[in-house]
Amino acid sequence: MLALTLLASALVVGLLLVPLGLPGLWVMLAATFGYWLAVPDGSVGVLTVIVVATLVIAAEVVEFTVAGRYARQYGGSRRASWGAIVGGLVGAVVGVPVPVVGSMVGAFAG
Repeated sequence: MLALTLLASALVVGLLLVPLGLPGLWVMLAATFGYWLAVPDGSVGVLTVIVVATLVIAAEVVEFTVAGRYARQYGGSRRASWGAIVGGLVGAVVGVPVPVVGSMVGAFAG
């Protein structure tokens, strides 16, 4: 029961991080994966982890695509649009070694 409470708490924290621009989706994925590892015969199976990972990746792709599209809509060139997408992705990946804050700072710097 404690593991399920920790999972629920981590999911709520992840949900609260999303509006702040922090990587809440990745926190949710990590919590789901951690619960699956900690409680192998629990209510979270491999299929659930795969579905959550797919949804997180799809949401990130949509987020970066929309950022590029709106950069172009509000006066940015096609090159600026691609720069926003690629820079955000590269910055987020480079910042990953520093938990939570690193990917956010890296994405903004990119």
